[in-house]
Amino acid sequence: MAHPAQLHGEPDVALGGLSVWVLGWEFPDSDDFWDGNWLRAIAQVEAPGARVTVEGAWLRNTEVMIFLEGLVALNTGLKGLAELACLEPNVQVSVECTTLGQVAVAVEITPNQLTQEHKFAFSTDQTFLAPAISGCRRLLQRFPIRGEVPS
Repeated sequence: MAHPAQLHGEPDVALGGLSVWVLGWEFPDSDDFWDGNWLRAIAQVEAPGARVTVEGAWLRNTEVMIFLEGLVALNTGLKGLAELACLEPNVQVSVECTTLGQVAVAVEITPNQLTQEHKFAFSTDQTFLAPAISGCRRLLQRFPIRGEVPS
């Protein structure tokens, strides 16, 4: 399998060993909040000796927006937690500021939740938050939230 960067260029969002490429809308003609905000995406986590890839409609732009808000708060206050909490179980990410400007990134990723579990932990510093924030903002500009948010 080719590395996604060879096929799709630089990832839309990268943090720690996680890279995410958004390929397009799952339902391009839908303006409905529930169906219209699903994205087709690739997530890949790389660490020494391992590479796990997930591809499909596992991500919603609303999840990216919530993750972005958390990353901005982390970058501003250097405390707290930002989560990419996807409805689909394929990818879950938590980012937490620890002491001295360090950032802990935890990723759970699986192409098949019935037969596999993969967990990764990365330590980085706060300088990696700004590029991830920019990537989320660009992604939301390309794929804005559709439909009325249910109350």
